[in-house]
Amino acid sequence: MYEYFHKTKLDEVYYKAHLESRLPHRILDAHAHFNLLEHVKNVSEETIKGDWALECGMLMTYEDAREYTSVMFPDKDWSFVALPWPLREADTEGNNAYIASLIEKHRLIGLYTVRPEYSIKSIEQAYLAGNFSGFKPYPYMASAVKGAQVSIFDFMPHSQFALADRLHAPVLMHLPRAGRLPDKENIKEIRIILNTYPNVKLVIAHFGRCFQHEYFIRALDELGEDVHRLWFDTAAVLNPKVLTLAFERLDYHRILFGTDLPIFLWHGTREWDANGYYNLCREKFSWNTNKYPEKAESYTYFIYEQMKNILDIIDGNSEITNAVFFDNAIQVYADSAYHIRQVDFVPKRHMQLLLIADPDEDVVREYINRCTIYEYTENNRVLGIAATLELNDALEVKNIAVDPSSQRGGVGSKLLKHIQQLSKQRLIVGTADASAEAQAFYIKNGFKVFGKLPRFFVDNYAEPVYDEGRLCKDMILLEWMGE
Repeated sequence: MYEYFHKTKLDEVYYKAHLESRLPHRILDAHAHFNLLEHVKNVSEETIKGDWALECGMLMTYEDAREYTSVMFPDKDWSFVALPWPLREADTEGNNAYIASLIEKHRLIGLYTVRPEYSIKSIEQAYLAGNFSGFKPYPYMASAVKGAQVSIFDFMPHSQFALADRLHAPVLMHLPRAGRLPDKENIKEIRIILNTYPNVKLVIAHFGRCFQHEYFIRALDELGEDVHRLWFDTAAVLNPKVLTLAFERLDYHRILFGTDLPIFLWHGTREWDANGYYNLCREKFSWNTNKYPEKAESYTYFIYEQMKNILDIIDGNSEITNAVFFDNAIQVYADSAYHIRQVDFVPKRHMQLLLIADPDEDVVREYINRCTIYEYTENNRVLGIAATLELNDALEVKNIAVDPSSQRGGVGSKLLKHIQQLSKQRLIVGTADASAEAQAFYIKNGFKVFGKLPRFFVDNYAEPVYDEGRLCKDMILLEWMGE
């Protein structure tokens, strides 16, 4: 843990007086950065000294974050949307891999950091394999200068937005340019994203870096009705005027609570004027602009101050409180996201899924160990499995099975589409003559009938096979030749 992080008696009193009974039990921090030392060891001293946020909080593991939040919020169930530190000098691949490991181990929601030079193929493979829930581009990837005069498409090209659109993946956007959200070029490019990539949920981090009221009111006026097509997170925003304006002008379902951890772990407050904002804190950072040293002992955590400001505006409305502090982030990052990834084996608990499509367990076990397995998940729940087998002249789809609760919901089509996108050869599949619905499914997805195997289900299965009461005899063969 950071040396400066410690809880005082004042913090305890402040928490009980202003936060404990007003916060919901479940809190989802929609903007928290995690990494390991090995991923940021190459970040230069010059970069760190040039950015106050890096000086006080460049490194935080998941375990650290759990400890911090358990100290500050001992009675709350706190979870995270996990982001790497997206610095150009950092090990982005290693950091993405770390986030993927946290997703697998702790069932976190995690975002994948893109760099403009990454290929679409490499991004898609890593994204699906890691079970990520969205993308996190960052201006640092195009320029080493925060707020640099670069285009959004300089650090997340159109090809990457097209991938996000195809995957129905949210994008958490840290805006460039000194003008922040109201910058006319930023507004123009946001509209391009909204109109060109309709399946992307565009989340604007830090209210578009509108830490001052003047920026945010101009931004809302510039966006007009398009503002209702965006989501915003509160990360690092303390200004009561900004927060008040957000709840006045936005649908509260579009506001996601976020902290920007590991910053805001120190004790202090913030002031604003026409030229910018000033962090006044008790800790001895080089950037500390504390003008009132006599008040230092009265400071509580920045996070506490931020949350109190939000709660004061919500004014006891439990529906809005639960939405902002938990439900909205779930709806953006979990409920709308689906993930397909290749797995090394089929766990025993998922074998029942495969038996939905192929009821003879001995037959399934005979071929499954020779297959490539794909797993479809939503909100960390496995809803579908597909198995493919490499043949001499084709790839055979041996099994696609969907949980009964999700059938006819598009899961099977998404699995098949994924296989089609990865395949560079002919696909074939066999289904029972009695399974008219299965045949229609494959035909809808571009397959054509090319033959049949008489008596296949009679000769190869120990017990008769039925599909909705109809005896299966022949196997109908279908093929897909590519688009």
